[in-house]
Amino acid sequence: MNSFRAGIVMSLLGCSGALLPLAASAGETLRVAAGATHQLSPAEAQARFDAWILGDGATLVLPPGAEQWRLQVDRATIGQGVRIVGRGAPGANGQAGESIAGRADACRAGHPGGAGNPGNPGAGGAALDLNLGIDKLGSLAIDVSGGAGGQGGAGGRGQDGGIAQQCSGGDGGAGGDAGDGGDGGNGGSARVRYSYLSDQSTPADIPVTVVSEGGAGGTAGPAGRGGSGNEGKYVQARTLSGSQKWVDGGAAGRDGQPGKVGRAGAKGQVVIEQDLNRRLNQLIETGRIANPTPAASRAPADRTEELERKLNEALRRLEALEKHSP
Repeated sequence: MNSFRAGIVMSLLGCSGALLPLAASAGETLRVAAGATHQLSPAEAQARFDAWILGDGATLVLPPGAEQWRLQVDRATIGQGVRIVGRGAPGANGQAGESIAGRADACRAGHPGGAGNPGNPGAGGAALDLNLGIDKLGSLAIDVSGGAGGQGGAGGRGQDGGIAQQCSGGDGGAGGDAGDGGDGGNGGSARVRYSYLSDQSTPADIPVTVVSEGGAGGTAGPAGRGGSGNEGKYVQARTLSGSQKWVDGGAAGRDGQPGKVGRAGAKGQVVIEQDLNRRLNQLIETGRIANPTPAASRAPADRTEELERKLNEALRRLEALEKHSP
């Protein structure tokens, strides 16, 4: 409880950052029907809404293009199974290396296959700062996981070696090396601050979950196969021992080197906390507790200490009120 209170006090002392002007003014109401999907625009990345009304199974999508999403909702009615999705996009797969078709000219070695390109890295998940005033909350799941890395490109096949004639056969071309898998994107960050607007007791476990896992690393592409060689043979030639001589065939080309699996992205930071600043204001407005604001004449250090003391006192009163609420 002590660490929880300390976190709450720090949240309250630093709450001024959450009150910076937002792009959209209050008065906008966002409605999403049950089972429907609504994509916010990057222009709404820093927005304040008068209300959200999200039906059961509704989904809000946070598209790429915004460095950070800062959303403040004055009154939220959220149904069961509602989702906010800001996953990073998966990385594109690497292009395959060139395969060399056919057979090289007689007695010549085959050309090697091209190397596969590495997969592209996955994008990071969204950075979300969400402040909710809750009228009703069924359940809310937030996903800001990183995108998976792209698969590495396949190595190209080596060309077959040229056949033996009066000279030895050519070796097969080497297979191209496989491309490495792309790294997974880092999980996004999510800070959810909430307050219940009614006088009902705040539940011990708020039905909000956040997933911010790093994206999986991309798999390596397959290595390219080496080109085939060819058999040796006797050819017509005037020699001391007769009219034929043996010429060697060519060896098969080596297969390409395998690629490496991409690294998984790092897990993002998640904070879910009650916005006691708003809750405290509600209790002050209804006269259930006294105004804890310190006198303006106090020195800054004294004001901070006094504010912290009064906030802790208010928290104790709040807990007692909620425990004895019917």
